[in-house]
Amino acid sequence: MKKTFLVFVILGVVLSELGAQGFREVSSQIGSRTFCLDVNQMGGGIVVLDYNQDNYQDILILGGKSPDVLLRNNWGGSFTDVSLDAGLSLKNVETVGGVAGDIDNDGDLDLFITTVKDQANVLLRNNGDETFTDISIEAGITEQSWSTSSTMGDYNLDGLLDIYVSNYVKFQSLPFDKDINECYPNFLYKNLGDNKFVNIAPELGVANMGCGLATTFTDFDNDSDLDLFVVNDFGLNIRPNEIYINQYPEESFVPAAKELNADVRMNGMGIAIGDYDSDEDLDYYMTNIAENVLLENSEAGDVFSNIANGTPVSNPDGTSWGAVFSDINNDTYLDLIVSNGQVIQADHQNNENRLFLGSASGTFTNVSVEYGIANPIRSRGLLVSDLNNDGLNDLLFASVSRSNEDGYRTVIYQNENENTDHWIKIKLEGERHIKDGYGSRIMVDIGERTLLREVDGGSSYLSHAAGITHFGLGTAQSVQSVEVQWPGGETSHSEDLPVDAFVTIREDGTWYLNQNQEVTAFMDEPVELGDLVTDREGTYVHFEINESGQEVRLVTRLSHVERPKEIIEKSTIALLQNPMSGQLVLQYSLVEKADVAISVYDSAARLIGSSMFNQKEGSHMYYGQDDGVYLLPGIYFVRALIGDEQFLMKAVIQ
Repeated sequence: MKKTFLVFVILGVVLSELGAQGFREVSSQIGSRTFCLDVNQMGGGIVVLDYNQDNYQDILILGGKSPDVLLRNNWGGSFTDVSLDAGLSLKNVETVGGVAGDIDNDGDLDLFITTVKDQANVLLRNNGDETFTDISIEAGITEQSWSTSSTMGDYNLDGLLDIYVSNYVKFQSLPFDKDINECYPNFLYKNLGDNKFVNIAPELGVANMGCGLATTFTDFDNDSDLDLFVVNDFGLNIRPNEIYINQYPEESFVPAAKELNADVRMNGMGIAIGDYDSDEDLDYYMTNIAENVLLENSEAGDVFSNIANGTPVSNPDGTSWGAVFSDINNDTYLDLIVSNGQVIQADHQNNENRLFLGSASGTFTNVSVEYGIANPIRSRGLLVSDLNNDGLNDLLFASVSRSNEDGYRTVIYQNENENTDHWIKIKLEGERHIKDGYGSRIMVDIGERTLLREVDGGSSYLSHAAGITHFGLGTAQSVQSVEVQWPGGETSHSEDLPVDAFVTIREDGTWYLNQNQEVTAFMDEPVELGDLVTDREGTYVHFEINESGQEVRLVTRLSHVERPKEIIEKSTIALLQNPMSGQLVLQYSLVEKADVAISVYDSAARLIGSSMFNQKEGSHMYYGQDDGVYLLPGIYFVRALIGDEQFLMKAVIQ
């Protein structure tokens, strides 16, 4: 069962009052009517992923007690609800958050979904055919808890993605006890290969007993292995935030938040990662029920300083949840987006979402109202993603409600900034390491500065934008070089990458462009796509070399239209009859002398034979056997070039 919804209008509305800067809500056009239905109002996860590998990001909205919704991106102006067709109709499961990653290194993104109290989490394997299969039980994902955020990373550098899960409070009564004193231990699922996992958090000392709401695998000390950052609620009374330092090659972690000045006692909700001050180390922003915290990382990676106090990003009048660093205006400086929303009771807190623009000085300016995103809806999860592939990051805010309140929805804003600054989007493709490259550091040299990003395996709050890392390039006309530091310390170098492009970088430093095209053909008219010849509608992928000599992964969507009754052509060619018995016979007519080339392919696109002629105007016949083309019964494709014209036909031999 499918529902199709209109989405972005490609021609943006001119925002005269904002000087063509800002966002426009497009939630209703996309069809994001789903929100998280949760009596505790703690859910509200959202995942953006390219589940069908067509270069466009799709949206998974986790509904809590409501059905989850997977919206497939249809490229040119619509999303389609494919939840049922994709196998995402989870029964008797109340979902909370999610993360996407390639757990089996087969090239597509799988899903891990967290659930509420007394339910096991869910692991969905991507089958590679636009469907998912629940493999939770056979994979060993059986522990029951109230899980919240999760993150993926290869902590032991064995080339397989592991999964860390934050778990929340053990309530005796709901929605909240007055005296909270016990929480569920967190999980670390070690990937054993063959889609098998085992929880080894107790053995490694990372079964944190704080009331976890956010977590991320991250290399804060730049030693090429992934550490763990855990953000806890009720940190004043139970356990503060924690950082676990990875001791690779030993399979162990050491808690070190206190020594690092990162053991913040707060009602921690979410976490964002970014080099906000452009000093080439990673800083961390943590959301709170009161003032938020921005931990600036020292160059040595041995101490943090909270520099949020007294600045706009402390957001003192709101309860904050999801948070993301992203360059939303492509000026090379990271901006900060924060989702706000009250907890259970209505109170004095400001629920408007926040956008803080970054600058060269490392300071931030609150432009939430001016940019049109100060929506007071009760927000939780937050993601940033370029949904329409225009090089500008759009915003997605998940909302939560205890009941079916009017007006609640996942709020999606289209970025309509109209400056001329450049950008590049980078996806990694590992070979010896994990396919996604999660935890890798990407350093983009634009001449006067080097821009640093870490490939995110899950952060924010309950949410994850999977696989693509975005860089605003400002006025830079080219990317001089890109260095990737893969988990384990190996580096790759790529040079002379284009701007305003979506690029995949392999582990050896070679790279290719990702591009899309739509092709329309007459029904039963074969189309040549790389080595494939087909007359069937659908989406196809092939690699080619473009006119500039660059390798391109081209995704083509082939659709059919009816052939008009009258088509005027310079020359004509047709099969004498179809099906034919024994051999291939063509009849064609030339209006003038021309070169003629005829090639025959089998159904697997293998070349069977070819012939070339130079013939005068008039009618001609082509007999395949006369040129040594002997065909067994089956389906074949014929390509004929007559001068500058190309003809493709499907032939059936009986």
